Amino acid sequence: MRRGLQCSAVAAVGLLLASCAGGGEAEGGADDVVITSYGTSTSSYAEVAAVAEAVMQEDGTRFRILPSDTGVGRLQPLVEETADFARTGDEYWFAFEGMYEYAVPEWGPQRLRVVWTPVSRVGFLARADAGIGSAEDLAGKQVPRVTANPSADTKVQALLQAAGLTREDTNAVDVAYGDQPDALKNGQIDVMIMSTDASNVAELRSSGEYAWVEMDPADPELQEAFAEWAPAVEIDEFSGAPGQAEGESDWAMHYPLPIVTRADAPEEEAYEMTRRIVETYPEYESSTAMGQMWAPDRVPLVPTVVPFHAGAIAYLEEEGLWSDEAQERQEELLEKEEAMLAGWEGVVSDASGDELAEAWAAWREDNL
Repeated sequence: MRRGLQCSAVAAVGLLLASCAGGGEAEGGADDVVITSYGTSTSSYAEVAAVAEAVMQEDGTRFRILPSDTGVGRLQPLVEETADFARTGDEYWFAFEGMYEYAVPEWGPQRLRVVWTPVSRVGFLARADAGIGSAEDLAGKQVPRVTANPSADTKVQALLQAAGLTREDTNAVDVAYGDQPDALKNGQIDVMIMSTDASNVAELRSSGEYAWVEMDPADPELQEAFAEWAPAVEIDEFSGAPGQAEGESDWAMHYPLPIVTRADAPEEEAYEMTRRIVETYPEYESSTAMGQMWAPDRVPLVPTVVPFHAGAIAYLEEEGLWSDEAQERQEELLEKEEAMLAGWEGVVSDASGDELAEAWAAWREDNL
């Protein structure tokens, strides 16, 4: 963790501590933490800010939150070591395996590690007048192609595939993730992908007619599509979200938006981050709509697509939260990482440009 960021920005419910110039160790001798997250209007940012405020009140540690609407924007400061942690979408997995925009020489497979795995609820919200009740109804509709955000865009791809559709069956509209609510309101798109608890979703539903797209978790086509495009996703009902009437329930994707760091981050830093998140939980659990999803008994503690950091594991073992199943999966992912790093070295030496992405996809298909 870097020192000298005492005048850092921390935003929580009803509170904003503005950034300012200055330096020196934080009051009380505590280190400062720099963490990236989604944009300031998102529920993800609000959750990170609530945790930051709780930790600051507990031990004086100050957080500087760096918001970004893009996956690369959230990961770049982390890999360049100007940030200590990142709260990400599926880009942590994409970067770990060097997929999509990470299949370039300056990226390739990254040694990333998970510290904590709070789950988010993300759904597809449609204009009521668009006639979209299920995925099949997306044919011929204005469907977002979320720019610079493969984490969101691959889930759109999965929904289309589950309905037997492709992009060519829709009117694809390029739009940034954070611009979707305005685009939906203005009729530029007929559906958007967004956290069910985002403030702009609540604003939309309070001022117009919108509905969540139906997704049947028992549908084998849906299961197969998400297993291919977003294996960490589970489809489940949700209720009590902003904009939902009492007793109303809808369907959403539930999957981790984890806190991650680099594999070479000091073990004590990952340990302390995990400990702080767990031990201050009672102070922030009610601060946001999804604060409860940070609870130790609600987060997935078996690695799925990226290994956990050794420091986080050390804390989990102390608390009796690390299982034999988790350790077995951890070892599988570490072996996979070594294979990918060796494979990438060979592929990147023989291919470049568009051929590199194709060659790497072929290597992954043959070897993983």
